[in-house]
Amino acid sequence: MSNNPIFFRQKLTRVIGLNIDTINRWIKIINIIDSGFIINIDFEKIGLIQIAFKFNNQLKVSSTERVTGLPERSKWFLRWKADAVFPDTRSLLISFAPLSTIGINTILKDYALVGEIDDYFIADSYIPNKLPGEFFECDYKYKICMNNWKQISEHLKKIADSFDEREEFSVLDKKRLRKKRHRIDLLDLLMLSHLEENALYRPQELATMTKSTVLKINRHLRKHILHPQLINNTRIRYGKHMVKKFALYTFWGRDEPNKSRVLLNEISRIYGFISGVLDSKSGKFMFMLGVPGHEIFEYAEYMPSTFKELFSEIEAYQLDKFSIRSYTIPYIPFDRFNKEWSLSEEVIVETKESLMKKGLI
Repeated sequence: MSNNPIFFRQKLTRVIGLNIDTINRWIKIINIIDSGFIINIDFEKIGLIQIAFKFNNQLKVSSTERVTGLPERSKWFLRWKADAVFPDTRSLLISFAPLSTIGINTILKDYALVGEIDDYFIADSYIPNKLPGEFFECDYKYKICMNNWKQISEHLKKIADSFDEREEFSVLDKKRLRKKRHRIDLLDLLMLSHLEENALYRPQELATMTKSTVLKINRHLRKHILHPQLINNTRIRYGKHMVKKFALYTFWGRDEPNKSRVLLNEISRIYGFISGVLDSKSGKFMFMLGVPGHEIFEYAEYMPSTFKELFSEIEAYQLDKFSIRSYTIPYIPFDRFNKEWSLSEEVIVETKESLMKKGLI
């Protein structure tokens, strides 16, 4: 099912071989434990790219502002933000940007106004989490699951030792990305943003949330989202209650581009890996990893030294869990008339007013 959106429950019944009532009971249990599945979107196809930032200072926030002092034209593109508390205090952040030189430069310029940028990179590759690998075991009697960090360490070292630098890997090609751009509208973005929160929403639920009809939702899913393959696959969603049990770390590093990609692909199979981004041209990367509290000592024994051995450059930052903010795909800065992303504050105001009239924000 990795190449198919998981919100088609009828398709799940055919693949798994269970009836719809059983599938619905499973989904209910998943929601109760505050977990689930979310979709991975091919952002370039809808004209977006991601930029990862590492600041020397902590950015200010307020109850009404995502980032204090950030211009209106850029604040709605914010993807993810967190504050590090160890080994020093700083902010780490990911922002979307329109897939254009002007769009990227505008986002960079605006963030330079609100913080001291230590480093940044344009991420053309997204690394989602995957189902845990063979080094993850569950004891159902005691209701506990654990990573075997010693085996994970040994496995990653073997991968690094056997790495072939001659392996080909394509880098960011802006002309190619523009060619694969797919025209979308505001309803498509609203649907995608909800499916990023929970990929198990039914078309009927999406219709209610977007103040639309089931017929229109199904038509847009089929013609605007599924046919052009805007959805790559699905990944695990870690709920807030699960994250409370984790120590959360963000890793910022760099290595030969192919090597970074291969190792991150393996690291993404660790239980607790949340997501990551990679610049396939420079080999810079950032990823977020949660370590369950009962594993922290074994993790500390093996993994910090292993990560330093694997990559030519890597820094680890422990995060303040209460500072983490994550946002779905943006739709406020979308010009619904020209069907493209906009950095115009006038367009942003018009889109907000239109959504407010419909009761969608």
